[in-house]
Amino acid sequence: MLSQISPIEQKVEQKVEQKTQVPTELPKAPQATKPASALYPLPVRSAAARILDRAANPELIQIRHVQAEDTDKLHSLLTSPDIVYWTSKMPCVVAEEMREQLSNPPAGHYTLVATYNQSFAGSLGFSTCLQPRMRHMGHISTVAVHPNFRGYGVGTALVKAAIALADQWFNLHRLDLLVYTDNEPAIALYKKFGFIAEGVLKDYAFRAGAYADVQVMARFA
Repeated sequence: MLSQISPIEQKVEQKVEQKTQVPTELPKAPQATKPASALYPLPVRSAAARILDRAANPELIQIRHVQAEDTDKLHSLLTSPDIVYWTSKMPCVVAEEMREQLSNPPAGHYTLVATYNQSFAGSLGFSTCLQPRMRHMGHISTVAVHPNFRGYGVGTALVKAAIALADQWFNLHRLDLLVYTDNEPAIALYKKFGFIAEGVLKDYAFRAGAYADVQVMARFA
């Protein structure tokens, strides 16, 4: 099953200031402005979010498997306009349908979620191939980071956790993904973890009134 890729943090690595106090209240997701060419606009960072960036602390990030109580927050994240823009899914998935998918996932599929200071911050889909001659393969899909937590290292932590599953638990030889060719921050992050470009799928998805290309990337253990 092919993946759907969402934008991840603009900063791949960020220095953490020492003895920084993390604000207890997080800002609301910034209002997005609609570019002329985009059906689903990208987020615009608020001044409050930029202030929080200076307090980002990777030690506050936790990665775990999705729980039933995450459904509403995950649904809100994956159907938000700035996330949908970077996937090939439709934005009109109802919460009950997603709850059913999480309760009864396909065999070999896992959903990881990230929290930052105990607040829901992002998610990642991970799947293994069940066909006997392809059990050495895994796939990353739908890497999504909440706009309030971009630049905090959340995307990095999610991808790192997926690689740990592939290498240390499933003994996978190949781990691959798809990413839109214009999603440069995501491509930079994947290259950081050793993913290499294998080719471009032309006109893979219809997005914002036009066909868009995706790049196939893979990592080998």
